[in-house]
Amino acid sequence: MGLAKIITLTGATASGKSTVARELMQIYACPIITSSTTRSPRADALPGEYEFLTQDQFALIVEQEGFAWQVEFAGHRYGTQAAYIQEALQAEGVPSLMVLVPSAVRSLYNFIEAEGQDPTKLVLPFCFETPSREMIVDRMLGRGDSADDTASRLKSVKRFEGERISSGIDYILVSGLGDVEVPVERIASYF
Repeated sequence: MGLAKIITLTGATASGKSTVARELMQIYACPIITSSTTRSPRADALPGEYEFLTQDQFALIVEQEGFAWQVEFAGHRYGTQAAYIQEALQAEGVPSLMVLVPSAVRSLYNFIEAEGQDPTKLVLPFCFETPSREMIVDRMLGRGDSADDTASRLKSVKRFEGERISSGIDYILVSGLGDVEVPVERIASYF
């Protein structure tokens, strides 16, 4: 394995991030770094991907400066506790996974730099190709998302593209539009 300790998977809604992460977890036993969120659990969530908190619980961790990063996205708060990232950076074996929005990837890089380390050597940032509008709708409705939630998240696709570009991260581009084995093998070839 190379030096990378964390693999980030970034992409617009319904681009295949969670499907690929699930495969990497099953085939290569990649652990996932747990993040915190105030949103409700979804049936398709990855095992261990989130700890679901109330607004008050989230605010307490913010007050204690426990998060390495935090963002608000689609009306919900998300963050990853610094201790979880530090643990992954010290772990041996296969890299840990994180499914993140572009601003969170930038925040992860900033956190690692503040720890005196080089994020370009420790993080492999992958970005998934954005599916067509029709594919996004099919995937979201197929996983049980409501029509209202689907419409709301479709509006975030353009914003995602702008955030990805403005993040300044040199992403490795992958496609989650076809057979899941293709992006899984491509990502695994890096570790």
